[in-house]
Amino acid sequence: MFIKLIKLDKMKDLFECPNKLPKNIQAILKRFNDLEIERGIQYTDLVQMGKELAYYGYQFDFYLDCVPYNLKKIKYERN
Repeated sequence: MFIKLIKLDKMKDLFECPNKLPKNIQAILKRFNDLEIERGIQYTDLVQMGKELAYYGYQFDFYLDCVPYNLKKIKYERN
């Protein structure tokens, strides 16, 4: 288990290769991307996106400029 956590920490930012993500994660990212195009993304939108991704075991970081980065898998998906 410890070795697996180390490997996860060394992963690239998954925002850079969204086509390799599961379809449900791609759908979440697409929805928020469409929202950004439509009206711009806000801090509360990123908090909501974070909650939705966390449910499936993903997390990301962002600053007050509302630009998400460092998407990574942190645990297994829920059944």
